[in-house]
Amino acid sequence: MKTQDRLEMVNERTKLARLMKELESHERECALRFKSIEERLERGSARMDRLEHAIWGVYPFILASVFLARYL
Repeated sequence: MKTQDRLEMVNERTKLARLMKELESHERECALRFKSIEERLERGSARMDRLEHAIWGVYPFILASVFLARYL
């Protein structure tokens, strides 16, 4: 094998190693982003649950107001 061929192989391996490191770094960043998104969705879900309970809590007062307005 010629020296030029060996240098090209070494360059290709170096490029491949660099690309693998970049890919691993990208995957770590994406994992952090997805974790952050998941946490935000969980907080949003809890907030929606609280709002749903508040709305259900208001219904009896609305019905009582309608009933009182009609029969008083």
